[in-house]
Amino acid sequence: MRTAGSTIRRHPWLTRHPWLTVIAFVLGVLAAAVVVPTSAAACDTSVVIRKVETGAGAPGGTYTIVMTGADFRREVSVTAGAEVTIPNVPPGTYTFEELGAPTGATIVPNPITISQRQYDQEIEVLATNPYPAGRLAITKVETGDTAPGGTYTFTISGPTEVAATVTAGETWTSDWLPLGTYTVTEVDAPDGATIEPNPVVLDTDGATVTVTATNPYRDHQARLAITKVIAGGGSTPAGPWTLDITGPVDLTVTISTGETWTSDWLPLGTYTVTERDAPAGATIEPNPVVLDTDGATVAVTVTNPAVESESGTTTTTTTPPTTTTTTTPRILAATGTDSTTLPLAAGVLVLVGIALVTIVPARRRR
Repeated sequence: MRTAGSTIRRHPWLTRHPWLTVIAFVLGVLAAAVVVPTSAAACDTSVVIRKVETGAGAPGGTYTIVMTGADFRREVSVTAGAEVTIPNVPPGTYTFEELGAPTGATIVPNPITISQRQYDQEIEVLATNPYPAGRLAITKVETGDTAPGGTYTFTISGPTEVAATVTAGETWTSDWLPLGTYTVTEVDAPDGATIEPNPVVLDTDGATVTVTATNPYRDHQARLAITKVIAGGGSTPAGPWTLDITGPVDLTVTISTGETWTSDWLPLGTYTVTERDAPAGATIEPNPVVLDTDGATVAVTVTNPAVESESGTTTTTTTPPTTTTTTTPRILAATGTDSTTLPLAAGVLVLVGIALVTIVPARRRR
């Protein structure tokens, strides 16, 4: 009795060549090994990082960005204006960080979350670096007929430090500088040198701000030197006193006793010096004063009398000198009665007295 069952019938060609069955099996296994990973990879997500620079000072640099997840980390380099792709990113949450990013740099979106595998999914991340900047220009000016036409050195300090060398009559312009406030200093500047404006503010992206550095060199100029003197007795107040100088230019000066004030270079001409609240007897010599020689210094003396004592008068005590007097006896003249009359009368009286003493006893004896 024949039992029911299934019967596998082989192809007559395979029956004659059994080794072909083994080869077909091996090829099937290899195909499965290749197809399965490829399909899994095709379902992973790619992250595209695009780099952008903004602002006049953008350097066109290359930047390093790190993407970090729980079990997945990538560090990539990307150039400004370009993009880089990180493939096969598994599901998870990822944060981005730019190494050495400038102030104001942004990465959007950040973080990102990949919830599941999707075929050919791409997530774009935009990394932006702002570089707002301005330029500083220095124009060098010399004035006066003795100007040397030299080259001058400047230091510029602020958000960054810069040095500049500028020739008289020319303008130097910096590279792009970060926006902010800068102070310009001329090295070994002569008396009267100015820089305007200073400090200088760069506050507009792409703008250039110009400062003018002016060095004055004598152009028919002279100096005025004023010395303050207190003369006479009494006390000597220290001051200070205020003097007004009027002429081609006007000045106000404060000066103390014994000091000498010297002006900057002044245009040639005639100047008048006036002391405010000058006491009686104050003098200014010479006044007015004439500056008429280029490069010369003309001296002026302002003299105030000393202040008397608080009572308003000065008391002077004089010790009389000791005088020795020698008296020489006078020889009186023989004429007149003032000198010879008294001795003669005295002699007569003496003789009369002697006679009386002699005569009277003689008479009594008789």
